Amino acid sequence: MAAAAAFAIVVLDGLADLKSTNEAALAPAMSQMRSVLDSNEITGSTDRHKQEVYEGLMGAVGVTLIVAQLAEDTPESAKNLQRLASGYLQAIVGVDASRIDVSARGITIRGLPPQEVKAVEAKPAQANGLAPGFSFSLPKGFEQKENWYSAEMKVDSGIGGVHIRFWPAIPAQGDINQALLQMSQMMTPPMDSQNATMIYRRRVGNGLLASYRVIRGKERGRRPETQFTLMLIDCGSHWQPVITAQTFRSPDDVPATWQSVDENQAYMRWPEVLPALEGFLSTFRCPGHENKPMLTQKDVVGSFSYGTGSSTGWINTFTGATFNTVVAYAVFYDFKANGTYDYRFQGATGVGVGTITTDRDSGRWRIEGDFLVTEGNKWKTSHRVGAVFSQGTNKVLGLGDGIGNGPMNVELASRLDIYTSR
Repeated sequence: MAAAAAFAIVVLDGLADLKSTNEAALAPAMSQMRSVLDSNEITGSTDRHKQEVYEGLMGAVGVTLIVAQLAEDTPESAKNLQRLASGYLQAIVGVDASRIDVSARGITIRGLPPQEVKAVEAKPAQANGLAPGFSFSLPKGFEQKENWYSAEMKVDSGIGGVHIRFWPAIPAQGDINQALLQMSQMMTPPMDSQNATMIYRRRVGNGLLASYRVIRGKERGRRPETQFTLMLIDCGSHWQPVITAQTFRSPDDVPATWQSVDENQAYMRWPEVLPALEGFLSTFRCPGHENKPMLTQKDVVGSFSYGTGSSTGWINTFTGATFNTVVAYAVFYDFKANGTYDYRFQGATGVGVGTITTDRDSGRWRIEGDFLVTEGNKWKTSHRVGAVFSQGTNKVLGLGDGIGNGPMNVELASRLDIYTSR
């Protein structure tokens, strides 16, 4: 919620003054909001109330941005936009918008008594806005274009692209997954349609821990879809936000009909530029923060289940007879705090009624690097960890068997079994 409040204030302030958003203000503003919102009234409120506030903030920004986009280039339209943005800004902050200043130092309210200002001391980010100690190298073929580092390459019938942008670092406070959810909307360019994944976990660089999610859809003004990956990299006192984009476009000399066909299949070209993207991610460094635990005992302890199934209906075109083939199974784990676990499997396969299969095992579990290892009386399994998420008492573990120890990119993440607490 702190990130959403900071984002709303910074964006609305820019619109109220008819100027571009001051991106340098986002990081200090988020730090201020976290301090301001760190009260019993806020932390003790329900998830529903927090969600309503978040939706209200994003709604105010969304409505104002739509008005700004549709507004005619006239003095009257500009005044109407200013009134709308100033009204929302006053409703959020509680003072007249003319008293609010947004700069690289954060949010300042003119005339506010000093004793009412609550500040928080934190280790400063680098002068370039990156997290303390964070660095990267520019691989061959990449060049800087405004705020993005980009490279294009020939892929099959068109041109694929990899684009990476570094946002100002934010203080590492609260839950990194929740912070990533809050930042997703401000990090992603305006889109006409989108489809977002859950939050996964992986390594980048020389073992840095990162939470990430993938958003796919059509950017405003572009016909082919784009695949964005949003990351927060753990650098100790700060989290480093990174957004990457995988793109595809048809060459200019291709007929318009074929361009349309190619661009509708852009998703098939994204894997072809993945090696270039992974090459850039491999250069990330933040000394002293390598190989942090992928998960903790607290993440694992609990009862989890995973299930999947499919069925196919058949009809005999000669007799009209119908039947179904079914494959379905469920897996249950009960991980105890003393390091032991119980396992149960239930499955059904076959035609019609089919065959029911059950199995049980028990033993001990442990964490080995990026793997959750279960060693039972019957067998031993190493589960690759690709997702760790919790909200309240609900937990999610993304586990994959046989995936290996390479980078947990979005292609591999699709092969994870998603276990939820019960």
